[in-house]
Amino acid sequence: MKNNRMIFGLVVLFAIVTAWIVHAATNYISSGDTVILTWGTTSPNAGDPVIKVNKDLGGIMGVALTGKGIPGEPVTVLTKGIFRLPVIASGANIRIGEYVRCAFTGNDEDCTAILSNDNSGIVFGYALEPIAPNSTATIKVLIK
Repeated sequence: MKNNRMIFGLVVLFAIVTAWIVHAATNYISSGDTVILTWGTTSPNAGDPVIKVNKDLGGIMGVALTGKGIPGEPVTVLTKGIFRLPVIASGANIRIGEYVRCAFTGNDEDCTAILSNDNSGIVFGYALEPIAPNSTATIKVLIK
């Protein structure tokens, strides 16, 4: 009798798992923590903060995990996490938790983000360490 109940239980469990697999999303690709991007006229080096898309509307931001600065090469970009990055405190100091923004040096093809507290840039993340006014420091930044 116990064996029959155990077999019945396994059959029910198998049916539930099978139903779940059959009805699971089939369009899932990945968690999105990493993406592979390319830039046409420039390319980042591994460890560079980067942005891709439109300077006025925002874009994909992160840190290049790969890259040798070769235009057109595929670069793996991590879009989440905490990184040690160079940040400029222009004018005022940067306090823990304040936005770190990325500015652009030209057009939409610029890939390497210049990080600062300049309010005209797009939010890149949050400062996890303070910086004195009018200075540059490599600090921990939480990517937004």
